[in-house]
Amino acid sequence: MCPECYTICDVKLASNGEKGEGALVRTMTMLKRILTVLISCVLIMPASVAYADLIPRVNDFYEQHKSEMTFIGRYYVVNSEEEFLWIVRDPVEKSKGLNFINGDRIWISHTYLYEGELWGYTSWYKGFVRFNQLLELYDYVLFAEEHVDEFYPYAGNYSEINATRSFIAWPWPGADDFIFYFTKIKMKELKVQHVYKDIEGREWGFVEKLGVVDNFWICLSDPLNEEIPVFNPEPGPYYWVTFHKGILAAIAVSTIPENNTLILVVTSVLVIVLVAGTVVLIKRFWKPNKAKPEG
Repeated sequence: MCPECYTICDVKLASNGEKGEGALVRTMTMLKRILTVLISCVLIMPASVAYADLIPRVNDFYEQHKSEMTFIGRYYVVNSEEEFLWIVRDPVEKSKGLNFINGDRIWISHTYLYEGELWGYTSWYKGFVRFNQLLELYDYVLFAEEHVDEFYPYAGNYSEINATRSFIAWPWPGADDFIFYFTKIKMKELKVQHVYKDIEGREWGFVEKLGVVDNFWICLSDPLNEEIPVFNPEPGPYYWVTFHKGILAAIAVSTIPENNTLILVVTSVLVIVLVAGTVVLIKRFWKPNKAKPEG
């Protein structure tokens, strides 16, 4: 046996200069890679197409009635009797789009009162949901309701932040975890609305907006300490679940729109052709070595 040999697809072939077998190996390797890519596309495409078609770029109802809506900008937890929540295009026709399962978080940017029923508009998914199917999450609003009598104006000069122009943002003072870091900010854009002092004497400043981020707290006394002990954990049985879970749930129950069926059919045909081509090439080039008779 030739010492120079290698294995492809568990078939041992000798690289002894036989052009047919060498061509087969190269062809099979190439087809295997192409086939893998196409199969991946087939598996991913239905979800991608469905998700893209279910989220409109513009919501006409919102554009027409946004002056009648109230901005809130808060997360809520889905809590529907049906165990999932539909997002509809508008409160009038109620045409369904994405849905979320109970326990998912959803961002509500505005509220709208229609025929005595309160609706929430989610700017992320360009649709409306019934407010009676949502539960409140503890956030800066509920913290303010509990501690508003303890707030006072900020009279400092950001002395702990000026040196690094960086700090950690928190959802509320004493929260379970911080949100993210701000680094190298423009100090003239930082404005603390009011201050809260915790039982350890640390001052916390509330920022309504900085850049594209709204409604967060800074520990003014120790702005870069991410290990501040938790003294005000999130109450209730609801976890801070990322909204991506809701997207995956929505894709799983969605059907592929008819106008995209042709794309999937064409892709499937290509896969079948490649498989058939591989079989033909194997028959054409691969001729297993027969044992030579002794003597």
